[in-house]
Amino acid sequence: MKRISKILLFVIIGFGFTLAQSKSEVIDNQVSILQQKLFLDDNQVKLVKGYFVDAIKQLTEKSTAENTKNLIQKNILSILDSRQKAKYNIIQSDWWKDLFNELSQ
Repeated sequence: MKRISKILLFVIIGFGFTLAQSKSEVIDNQVSILQQKLFLDDNQVKLVKGYFVDAIKQLTEKSTAENTKNLIQKNILSILDSRQKAKYNIIQSDWWKDLFNELSQ
């Protein structure tokens, strides 16, 4: 019985790690898409990824997904220049939809 419990624990831990890793890959991919469409520099990319890391922590602290999205969006807009903001306003709806679709898979 103990052996089955240990095996089950390892499977759960492995699944959780794989799930977290796949979510991280989705975020990296979507930030890369944002980088290409908005011509983000390396510092901006680093900041955007940091916003997602912070947001994941907030989600575990019982913040709502909508509040978290709004915070990330506000932070992204704060680092963009006027040209990037104009492009972001055009693509944001589809970009967020793609991000949520990928994360929900």
